[in-house]
Amino acid sequence: MKRSISRRVILAGCFMTSWCVLAAQTQSFDWFAFGQALNQGPQHVLGSADARAIVAKVADQMARMNVPVNTGWGGRMSSAAQYGRQDVGTCTWVNDAVQKALHGAGFRKDQIFGVIGVGEGRGKAMSAGLWLNVDHIAPAVVINKQVLTFDLWHHSYDTGGFAGMASSSWNGRDLSSWCVSTQHYTGFMYSTYGAQPMVDPVHPQALQEMIVEKQFQQRYPHLKPKKAVKVEPSFSGNWSDFTDAAGTLRMTQEGSRVTGAYTHHGTNGSLSGTLTGRTLRGTWSNDLKLSGSFVFELSADGRSFSGSYVYDGKTYSWSGKKN
Repeated sequence: MKRSISRRVILAGCFMTSWCVLAAQTQSFDWFAFGQALNQGPQHVLGSADARAIVAKVADQMARMNVPVNTGWGGRMSSAAQYGRQDVGTCTWVNDAVQKALHGAGFRKDQIFGVIGVGEGRGKAMSAGLWLNVDHIAPAVVINKQVLTFDLWHHSYDTGGFAGMASSSWNGRDLSSWCVSTQHYTGFMYSTYGAQPMVDPVHPQALQEMIVEKQFQQRYPHLKPKKAVKVEPSFSGNWSDFTDAAGTLRMTQEGSRVTGAYTHHGTNGSLSGTLTGRTLRGTWSNDLKLSGSFVFELSADGRSFSGSYVYDGKTYSWSGKKN
């Protein structure tokens, strides 16, 4: 009996020692060094595929380290119990880890950003002490003037773990699609690598332009960026869908009035709306007598739009590119 109790005590002590060591390693883990081990050297030109692969490896490492899926009060409690702090596995913690790994792997600091969704009721939540997932931050990288997001935290939220990021839709999603997919946020901000976010929330399209311009300013501080050619908003033309709504769409714009016709899985429909700036708001209907509302946001170059439509109280993505 004594021998059995002693063995149990020893096993429990070994378990606690291993658990404490793992917790300490997780807190002190050097994500920059982790990225450096993936660095292919200055001759290798990093692209979007590299960024996706790096983030997928970060995710696998977090899974091996048993980083908690910290998406709610349960995650906060788990983190506090394991690490003596509540933030391990939160979107801020994950963003910091991914950014450091990307930099270590060779992406320049001027390319690396944090994109932030600002939630409605932010001030009330802060004053009430209920600051939990009201705002959300995800790492982003500027590659050839395109802003790609790598929302590992959202992947863990959807799947219940960090593994499997290599094939996740959250790995390398363009900024406009990311903003549409996080529709419950009322505005968006950005932060540069290792810095605090900008103060005032803006519209998604403005965010894209501001990040690209900021990246240029950081890389070439003595040069002035070329002013973009102003493109008047126009939805006129034929469009191909690249989300889950209409297969083809033709729209005609006359002043601020826009009308259109679309096909979706053999069903014909029509839409009409009013354009304000680059934002088109209106209603749709089809030959099945279904109907609802929609919101489209035209890109700065007029070649694509991102948006959503509402049917039966639910919101779905609807985006397209001009043929």
